[in-house]
Amino acid sequence: MYEQIKSEMETWFKEYNNIFISQENFLFSLLNKLKDTAVGKERGYADIKTIEQFQAQTPIQHYSDLKPYIERIVAGETNVLYPEPPTHWIQTSGTTGSPKLFPYNTEFEKTFLTSGNAILDCFIYRVGSKALKILEGETLLIHASGNCGTVGTGATKKTLAFVSGWIAKHSSPENPFAPPIGIQSIEDWEERMLQTGVYYVQRNLTRVGGVTSYALMFLQEIENAFGGKLFSVLAENNPERAAELQQFYREDGKLKISRIWPNLLCLQLAGVDPYKYRSWIDENLPNSLIFQSYVGSEGVYGFQTDR
Repeated sequence: MYEQIKSEMETWFKEYNNIFISQENFLFSLLNKLKDTAVGKERGYADIKTIEQFQAQTPIQHYSDLKPYIERIVAGETNVLYPEPPTHWIQTSGTTGSPKLFPYNTEFEKTFLTSGNAILDCFIYRVGSKALKILEGETLLIHASGNCGTVGTGATKKTLAFVSGWIAKHSSPENPFAPPIGIQSIEDWEERMLQTGVYYVQRNLTRVGGVTSYALMFLQEIENAFGGKLFSVLAENNPERAAELQQFYREDGKLKISRIWPNLLCLQLAGVDPYKYRSWIDENLPNSLIFQSYVGSEGVYGFQTDR
């Protein structure tokens, strides 16, 4: 399996080394797909033959410039920004200003998830075959809500979610990277985190992902056993594991993350610089490596490892 991943990533890096050609090919295929949309007709996408023409006809814009098109889609109009109606609506977290609406489509979703898979493959390629232990366990994505109601009218009326919640909903028993849907759907954040902790302390957790501050908050809550609630809730269905963790707590004065999850190798963190927390991570997870992701509602921008 490692040799297969290595071969695939070497091909990926060859394409990366020709990134300008790849991006240019992608741009013109996209313009061809969008040429008959409302925005494509307004900007003359069908007539663009060069990068310079594209730059001249499509200046850098703010969300406020795109908002009128978004409002048209919400009102039920199709073929505005993309030929097909949206499959989901994503609400951004409002990192740069107020929250914004982002329409997802089938092709974008496929690209997003494919890019996400490349992050894990690249981590294994960089770290070496020992990182295959990640595939033997489970991944936890600290996520927001995957269902915040609906947005749109007629063909454009779709579920509204935060991107991390949307990703969690795409998890599957064969490739889990979030807790079961019953836990995902708990609206109360603190209760959802408690039930997430109860679920994963019974499993071989090998990768944690999410916004840095949220992920480390979760790990610190595990350390203090959610103020003791973890033991009582866990004991309802797994008294043996609850007793074992209570023994750990008595021996160490806390629940050591590295003792609960000895195979937790990858911290895939985003949004907040994880290296500012390097001392805490090195102390509590000495075998883990940081893999910083640059991921937003608009897609996967990039990633890097500390190796």
